[in-house]
Formats: sequence, C-alpha cells, structure tokens
Amino acid sequence: MSYEVIATPRFARDIKKLAKNYSSLKTEYAELVSTLYADLIRGRHLETIAIR
Repeated sequence: MSYEVIATPRFARDIKKLAKNYSSLKTEYAELVSTLYADLIRGRHLETIAIR
C-alpha cells in the first residue's frame, strides 16, 4: 500500500508561523512524517479520535 502525508493549507500556514518562535518545530515535524512513513501503526485513525 502507498500512503502520502498531506498538510492542509491552513496547517502549513500555521506551522510556518509557529516555526518562527519554536526553532525545532520544522525538525520535529519532519521526524514525525518520516516516522509515519516507516511505521504506519503509530498514526491514529481520525474515527477513534472523533468517537472519544
């Protein structure tokens, strides 16, 4: 199976603003995306979040 992590335009804009104050944010986000590609189980289904 092939997966792709896509950031919404609002998320991309918000993370860009936050990265000005938090210098490690870009690195941490990149690590998260690479972790998700390597281990898809680490991600959470949106359905489980919405039910809680």
